[in-house]
Amino acid sequence: MALTKFEKQSIILNQFERIVNNAKRSSVPDFTTRELASSAKTNAKFAERAKPAAPRISFYNPNNPLNGFAGKRKADKLEILAKIKADKNASK
Repeated sequence: MALTKFEKQSIILNQFERIVNNAKRSSVPDFTTRELASSAKTNAKFAERAKPAAPRISFYNPNNPLNGFAGKRKADKLEILAKIKADKNASK
């Protein structure tokens, strides 16, 4: 027995109504809603605990004789090392 056009339409409408009503009655949030809520809470906790970044302290000494040491010629390197060694021995 074939269904009439009106019966088919009513079946489809009833399916949609059932889906809508089930969604309205459902008090349990779906997975994505729960995850978004827990993620927001976790991010808020981390933001509270986060320490402000400490200012960077530079230990660069412009008077250091070894500045640019790697880019110098071998003879210049030996001179610089000899001078440092002599200064160290003189200060003792």
